[in-house]
Amino acid sequence: MVDAIKARPDVVHYRSSRMESKPHFYGASSMESLFPMALNGAPSEGIEAMRIAIEKVETLERETDMPAFASLYDVTGADVDVARYLSGEPENMINYQLVDTPRAGRIINLVVSVTTSHKTATSAIRERGIQIVALALAIEKIGFQVELWTDGLLSEMPGVRPGRQARIRTRIKGPGEMMDPGRIVYAFTHASYFRGLGLAAMHLLPEPWHGPLRVGGSYGRPAGGKDDTREYPEGTVFIPSFEGSASKAANLVTEKLHELGIL
Repeated sequence: MVDAIKARPDVVHYRSSRMESKPHFYGASSMESLFPMALNGAPSEGIEAMRIAIEKVETLERETDMPAFASLYDVTGADVDVARYLSGEPENMINYQLVDTPRAGRIINLVVSVTTSHKTATSAIRERGIQIVALALAIEKIGFQVELWTDGLLSEMPGVRPGRQARIRTRIKGPGEMMDPGRIVYAFTHASYFRGLGLAAMHLLPEPWHGPLRVGGSYGRPAGGKDDTREYPEGTVFIPSFEGSASKAANLVTEKLHELGIL
């Protein structure tokens, strides 16, 4: 996506001219300043945001009963404790206590709508994003693999012919891949991911979409509702778009873990 936007100097110039007057709102002062973050993530911000997310997971562990595999010694088991075996201990085998398997499969697809209106503060985007990072960490800490997607669905403005929509989907992390703090934190907590990169990408849509979606103007309206999982695998965990205060996402981690049957 970055290469496609860079190949359109007119788009880069136009979007940069909009961004330079409100760098805090857009998360960057120009397209050129956000390209490195889009390609490499936001390492410095990622470390701090990841630290906060880890603290949230640790707090959750203290306050709730999260499932875990407890090891115990017995005369039979899955693994051998060599030190106990050599010392003559009869209970030298390690077994693992079984726990109920949550309803979800071993791979959990987590899709996050990143579209939001102009009413949403940059700080609210960041706070909600930290909750999402904490949710992903909690799922993986339990032992599942998580696949992370951002979803940007925009619809025509009211009063315009209904039905025209545009969607930009990006896979941020595949199942089995290591967590890249900079990349994940940038996608979910940084205002420039949608307000900079996402809005610029809309200029790459076919020309017939530009008018109905008001590309170059208001850029349509967020349309990432709860029922918007038709294009994703069954059982996908979808986090809808939001606007306003991040308090709406304050209980996001526990709510989604309950939804998955983990808590």
